[in-house]
Amino acid sequence: SESDPAVSEAFSGDDYTRTLDILERFYGLVLTDSGTGVLHSTIPAVLAKADVLIVVASGSIDGARLASATLDWLEAHGHEDLVRNSVAVINAVRSRSGKVDMDKVIDHFARRCRAVRVVPFDQHLEEGAEISLDRLKRDTREAIAELAAVVAEGFPADLRRANPNFV
Repeated sequence: SESDPAVSEAFSGDDYTRTLDILERFYGLVLTDSGTGVLHSTIPAVLAKADVLIVVASGSIDGARLASATLDWLEAHGHEDLVRNSVAVINAVRSRSGKVDMDKVIDHFARRCRAVRVVPFDQHLEEGAEISLDRLKRDTREAIAELAAVVAEGFPADLRRANPNFV
């Protein structure tokens, strides 16, 4: 997802499909980050090829509403199966008292998605630069490993059988 509209429209759905076809020859896993560009012209191609969606929300009311609105849009446009197989990630959650009832947020997404995972706040992630796993707090590393495992559970069975390294 590119913030500059001129650049973002330079990459079409056909471009995405051709690029993905090339990448899949060399990689068993391709991640596509659409950012907040759910209305971008490449999204139909992305959704047509997706096995698992990861919907990320911040640990705020507004963040949860935006992520939920994304799920609403997907369901309204015929992607109910992708929503049911999706993983909701509530990101950068701080352990503090506040107005957000995190249990209610988790419950909301648990009713819509296959899984919900919470990634705690981590100063290293907040930097927004390249991530070095050894600089993350232990609970953050564990949360990310659990997230990776639950995402992989949603991969097609034939993909899991075809890779002898898949655990």
